[in-house]
Amino acid sequence: MKLKDLPVDEFTTHFAESLNITNTAEDINHFFETKKVRHIPVVEDNKVIGIISERDFYKYLALKSQENNKVVLKEIQVNEIMTERPYTVFSSESLKTVAFEMSKNKIGSAIVLDSDGNSIGIFTTTDALNALVEVLRSEQGLFI
Repeated sequence: MKLKDLPVDEFTTHFAESLNITNTAEDINHFFETKKVRHIPVVEDNKVIGIISERDFYKYLALKSQENNKVVLKEIQVNEIMTERPYTVFSSESLKTVAFEMSKNKIGSAIVLDSDGNSIGIFTTTDALNALVEVLRSEQGLFI
């Protein structure tokens, strides 16, 4: 199969955990520290309604601390931080198309949906790099 024909699902990180709008910044912080990920989907009624990147989270906290000296994580709600309506793609979408859109629009991740529109995972810039490594190795006759 040619690179242009590879579906994004081939390199999608399937996730089992997410946050919802009732969670707080304390939960976000715990998630980033324990899961060692850089993006957290926010789900409501089994649909992804937002995403929080690690960079946006810490940027938000820095701005909040400049506004007032004391930042109380358990008083900050997820919906204050999340990016609404994240970039979504279907699992059958080509890797080429998704990577191009992410690069062109400086998007760090895409929520991957099955054919019914249910979220099944996330495709990140790290996943894109993993795909590139695999393609380069296969061109040289080396397989992961």
